[in-house]
Amino acid sequence: MGMFRVSSSTILVAAAFVLAACGGSGVNPGVTSPAYHRSVVSSAISNGGMPVVVHGGATTTLDQAATQQIIVTQVQLPGWLPPDRLVLADGQPQRRLVFIVNPQAIGRAANRGCGPLEGIATSPDGELINVAGAFCDETDVLSFTKGSAPVGEAPATALADLVQQITLTLLPPENPVQRRSMFYDGGP
Repeated sequence: MGMFRVSSSTILVAAAFVLAACGGSGVNPGVTSPAYHRSVVSSAISNGGMPVVVHGGATTTLDQAATQQIIVTQVQLPGWLPPDRLVLADGQPQRRLVFIVNPQAIGRAANRGCGPLEGIATSPDGELINVAGAFCDETDVLSFTKGSAPVGEAPATALADLVQQITLTLLPPENPVQRRSMFYDGGP
């Protein structure tokens, strides 16, 4: 009897489809650059937390300021990092998390999140909260993903839960690209 392996990315994709089918929030598995390393993430934490830039508002009642407040007070860093918090960035620090909330072109927004944000148009959808996220080193995108969640009756909770999932995807404890290459044995 042959053995088979199921990769963690396959499991994440399947889980995202199940969540989306059940009406819950869903986050894409994300893309991680070969330059991503946990030491880069750890070095980003300074002055009491991980710098965060938020662009756009979650709903017509949750403008950009309210969206920022929800993200920095309710979203936590992954457990492998020190128990710091997210802090609003002053300007564009070298290393930072970027969340673009309700971009009009979500497919292009995540991988453009480390550049100027002024050119990325945002507007609330009404039924869904869409978020594109990136972890940046200056203008280099080290990881990015996107996800969406129904607004429902508790949009603040939906936003916090969605951004929490995106944060966990953006900041894995090890680089999945390097992990895959460690197990590649050169065979077919």
